[in-house]
Amino acid sequence: MLPTTSKPNLYYRFQRLITVTWYRLYTPLITGLLLAILLVVVVLRLIIPQQTSFDTAVTTWITSLPPLIQPSGDLLFSLGFSRIFQSGWFWIPLALLLLNSLLALAEYGLPSWRRAKTANAFTSIEWQHPLAQRAEHSVRLPKSPDVFLDKLKEKLEAKGFSNGAPDEENQRVISAERWRWSWLSVVILYGGVILLCVAFLISHYSLQTERLTLVPGELKTSQLFGGSLELSDVNDANDSGLFIFMSRDNQQAAQTLRWRLYLPVFYSDLLILPISIEPLLSIEARDSAGDLRRLLPLDEALSPATRLNLPLDQPDTPFIFLMPSGSLAFQILPVSTPDEDRYNVQVRRGSESSPSENLMVGLGETFEVDGFSVTISPSHNMTFIARRDLALPLYFISITAVVVGGLLLLFRRPWQVWLIPEVKGIGGQLYGVVERLGSVRGASEFLEELLTEEGE
Repeated sequence: MLPTTSKPNLYYRFQRLITVTWYRLYTPLITGLLLAILLVVVVLRLIIPQQTSFDTAVTTWITSLPPLIQPSGDLLFSLGFSRIFQSGWFWIPLALLLLNSLLALAEYGLPSWRRAKTANAFTSIEWQHPLAQRAEHSVRLPKSPDVFLDKLKEKLEAKGFSNGAPDEENQRVISAERWRWSWLSVVILYGGVILLCVAFLISHYSLQTERLTLVPGELKTSQLFGGSLELSDVNDANDSGLFIFMSRDNQQAAQTLRWRLYLPVFYSDLLILPISIEPLLSIEARDSAGDLRRLLPLDEALSPATRLNLPLDQPDTPFIFLMPSGSLAFQILPVSTPDEDRYNVQVRRGSESSPSENLMVGLGETFEVDGFSVTISPSHNMTFIARRDLALPLYFISITAVVVGGLLLLFRRPWQVWLIPEVKGIGGQLYGVVERLGSVRGASEFLEELLTEEGE
């Protein structure tokens, strides 16, 4: 009876699959793919509004989505896109990227250091960097090989190469390098990616965030700031302004902070990012003594105040509010005119069934009703996101390392050149070898130009 070999073959195939997968896991291609996936996830996080807490109703979250993707809201919610940074869409690629980078740094770190530290010394051609490729070219040696080789050294130096010390066994072999320290770009890049992954992990446990909308004349309490904030000035021409911070315990004087849209502002240990400016319609009412009167908006999203700040996101919808102290009800509706923005104001007194006043009022104008002065003026609000994150320094270091390492790989990839003569009598052969990190595109042409022109 013949012995069966199906089980051993299956075992060896599985073992080979695991081995191949393991060795391919830390390749630069996988690194780039995982970074691209994480970038897409971060972009989706910025596009898709997130649940502020698990208690937020599904319907409430779906209504906050952009209209284009609201029909797919139930599917997106079931797939975890409502809290994407707490889902596998983010953590699985991040974990794989961390593993990939750790393995790659272990595999490529020492070889990169080995190439980078051999300044002005002969570099052995017997060993090749695992991420490097080589190109070769050969020509016949002229009758005076030593003179020819000296000219080649001069030409290499003119092209920015540094010639190493001669090989003890073969004094004629030339070893030259250019941008030697760029071999460490691999270490810088993967080190930056590892720090970026660690920063995400720290943020997951330490991040505190707050989103606030400030309007002029209204104090907003901030838990992160530990006090109250008030918008004091908005310059919509250049999207900038000022806001005032007052501490809760009043142990420090009020501080004025300058901001500009989309430009991060650092205050204490907080990162503040203004994300939007929106126009408002501000309404104030004063009595004959000049005191502000309390106004009561019918919109449940707005609170009673002595200064109403009404959003202008629905220009065709009338604004309705009450002034209880005067038993007056107001309706304000924007009216489009070629020259200026004007508003139709209708006033109903007490128990009247229909408005008894119908006025046309421009922005900044004041009108009188029963001894009260009402002013309609333009204004703006400002929305910002504040973050307290222990990983902020790590983000800066890691992103800088990734950018620097990437730029070095793109524009300063290191070169290692060997010129190996084989002298035979009055002639012989000269072999040129170029080793470059990544692609050797253009290296063959470089060797041909270097060697051929000198040999002619």
